[in-house]
Amino acid sequence: MGHLHTRTIVGLVLIFIGLALLGDKLDLFQIREEFLIAGVLAVAGLAFLYTGLEEKRKNRIFSGAVLLFISALFVLVELDILDSDYIGPVFLWTPGALFLAAYASNHEKNWWAIIPGGILLTVGTAAFLDIGWWFDDDWVPVVIMGGFSLTFAAVYFARAAAGQTASWALFVSFIFALICMIVISEQLDLDDFILPVVFITVGLYLIARGYRAQRENSTELPEVESHPQE
Repeated sequence: MGHLHTRTIVGLVLIFIGLALLGDKLDLFQIREEFLIAGVLAVAGLAFLYTGLEEKRKNRIFSGAVLLFISALFVLVELDILDSDYIGPVFLWTPGALFLAAYASNHEKNWWAIIPGGILLTVGTAAFLDIGWWFDDDWVPVVIMGGFSLTFAAVYFARAAAGQTASWALFVSFIFALICMIVISEQLDLDDFILPVVFITVGLYLIARGYRAQRENSTELPEVESHPQE
């Protein structure tokens, strides 16, 4: 059945291309290459979406949604509704939102989707801000590092809410947050003062954590009962 649907999708795409080219050659209508590409993507997207819904296959549904989205982007740009400069951010935001939707559908199983979703949304936001004349490009790394830090922090709290531990995610979040603070201090010309304070604070925190963990391990050791010798 899967092979049949794949052939059907290819067949529909070929028929659409053939009819479009034939109509153009017979001067029935004028078709631009961009609209032809958008039409091909739309036909393929609808076919994938239909077969995915029919067979309840999420990969086909996802593929169909992405193809339809790309097709819509082509049309919006060609109709001058959307500036081509904004294709990049929108193209990154959409799959990012889909990944987060996958996480929302199943928090326990799809927690991993937070990572690609957060990264894509962060990079898309950075690309969007980079386009605007009102945003200083020097602050783009701050947005990226801050977004990455929040992404892995979200992974940590999501796993904690599910009763699981993800200390690695908290560590990665901390590293990105540290880089973000370093960039901010450089932008504000405060690196001569902030960086030493940051490193001292981090060092004290790590020492305190290590001492606390060592103390907890020592208190959890089983007590050895002593029996008097007869």
